[in-house]
Amino acid sequence: QTETQGMAGLEAMAIGLPVVALSATGTEDLLQGNHGGYMANSAEELARQATLLLENVGVWNTKHAEALRRSEQFSIEALAQKLLDTYSSLKR
Repeated sequence: QTETQGMAGLEAMAIGLPVVALSATGTEDLLQGNHGGYMANSAEELARQATLLLENVGVWNTKHAEALRRSEQFSIEALAQKLLDTYSSLKR
């Protein structure tokens, strides 16, 4: 098993770059439902998806906007709030 998400994908999304990556647990979490990019199961599929982004401005613009929105869900503020909400739910 591999973990390919790292910070690179999230950093790319935070500046609006759509991510095209091989499917792995971290990538699936980051690109949940292909929001902000695409997951691929093979090198051929990866190449097709990258080509689609590069050749279709409309697709690029959509994935660009999705990448920005999706990255906000991983901000320090958003993650801190999720942690506080979890702790609060345990107090009850």
